[in-house]
Amino acid sequence: MLATNAEETLSNNHFDVIVLAVKSYDTPACIAQLAQATNLMSPILCFQNGVDNETLLTKAFGAERVIAATLTTAVSVVRPGEVQVERTRGIGIDAGHSLSNVLHKSLTTAGFSTRLYSNPVAMKWSKLLANVMANATCAICDLPPLAAFQHDGLYRVEIASLRETLAVMKRLNIPAINLPKTPARTLAFAIRYLPQSMYRGFLTKKVAIGRGDKMPSLHVDLASGRRYSEVAYLNGAVARHASSLGVQTPVNQGLSDTLTAITDGTLAWQGYRQYPQRLAEELQC
Repeated sequence: MLATNAEETLSNNHFDVIVLAVKSYDTPACIAQLAQATNLMSPILCFQNGVDNETLLTKAFGAERVIAATLTTAVSVVRPGEVQVERTRGIGIDAGHSLSNVLHKSLTTAGFSTRLYSNPVAMKWSKLLANVMANATCAICDLPPLAAFQHDGLYRVEIASLRETLAVMKRLNIPAINLPKTPARTLAFAIRYLPQSMYRGFLTKKVAIGRGDKMPSLHVDLASGRRYSEVAYLNGAVARHASSLGVQTPVNQGLSDTLTAITDGTLAWQGYRQYPQRLAEELQC
């Protein structure tokens, strides 16, 4: 059944769980639609990228209705209603909900590599590490991930962004943990303790295998002409949390501000496309 009216669908049917997988900038609209459903009793399984969606959902519906989840499998939307799997990895689910074990068993039986996590906040922040990598820089400079990592200036931007994210996580006492086929803990250790020369080749190879010439989500939205960008919920989220902690995150703030300005038309994209050195210099990397 394909439906576009959430209120009607949810009011007249019972679902074991609602899977929320929209962009983070659509979360307020989804909450408003779900709130109109008079029969809404089903818990919400939140697969969204970013680290603030569960907080918004909990405020609206209560903690017992929200299950944090993450998807590390790479997918793309071919057309409305059709999703193409590009690289199979897996699913992570908060282990603390009453439905967690049922969901784990059902998804595993269906063929998904699924793991339960006792620290859902660490799960979501560890996914954020992967989300900010080779994403905003590629969108701003109109370059594929491998090209971004091969450019010295953009590579320094990438590493600075990751270091800032890890600094915020440290202040929040959130550990980096490995997700299904996504070694965030290993990445965090390398970024924190090893010289760049020791891991640049390895990291670039991983980006080439994992993303290569496929343009990341922030670029897809920008190139499609959308006037919204999820960068405010990725790099921008790092900067917002950092501000409340007194942590400086100029690179993540700069990436968020620059891409947001390009998206809303107040800054010309043409000035950055295929010109990575300009972005690197502006961010002092």
